[in-house]
Amino acid sequence: MTVEQVLHEMDRMEWATFRTLSGDASHVPAAIRALISDIPAQRSEAYWKLDNHVVCQGDLYESAFYVCAAFANLLKTNVIHGRAEMYALLSEIVLGCPAVGQETLETKSQPHQTPAPLNGLPSTIGLLEGCLETIAGCHALIIADALTAKDGMVRKRATELLNMLVHTRPDLLPFVLETLEEQTPAAVGDVQALRALLCGP
Repeated sequence: MTVEQVLHEMDRMEWATFRTLSGDASHVPAAIRALISDIPAQRSEAYWKLDNHVVCQGDLYESAFYVCAAFANLLKTNVIHGRAEMYALLSEIVLGCPAVGQETLETKSQPHQTPAPLNGLPSTIGLLEGCLETIAGCHALIIADALTAKDGMVRKRATELLNMLVHTRPDLLPFVLETLEEQTPAAVGDVQALRALLCGP
């Protein structure tokens, strides 16, 4: 999918029915669009329209799941801008816990086909579990950015997210290590450093 196709699918979601800390999530699609702007100030402003709304001080709200899905699709398009910000917010989500009353998610409540990361999940799933499953589905992409992204901040944020993910979901570590083994010889030094980080205490 192209960036525009992902954004089109995102806009079809019924964001006004999803919960955030401050109410509904109707502002989220515009914030995600601004997050991939080539203007840093717009990205920064957009980040704070998502942080402290879909996740706040470790509390997760329903909309966090759908933000994970939108981010997963956008990251797969190789969108240039906003990758570091997306990884930073995903890291907060990985470390979060559902807010009171937000523990369970109905993933098939949409009248149309859900975005790809949502397909295959149970109709009812724990909010954090759904977020982790969606992010885990991108582990190969996160590894690639951690090792080879030209932007140093993207590499840093991707590495942080990957580290948090495997420590939250230890069952992912074998798959991550297998993916690391498939990296090109040019990345061997970085692969060894990343493996040491992930397998450390």
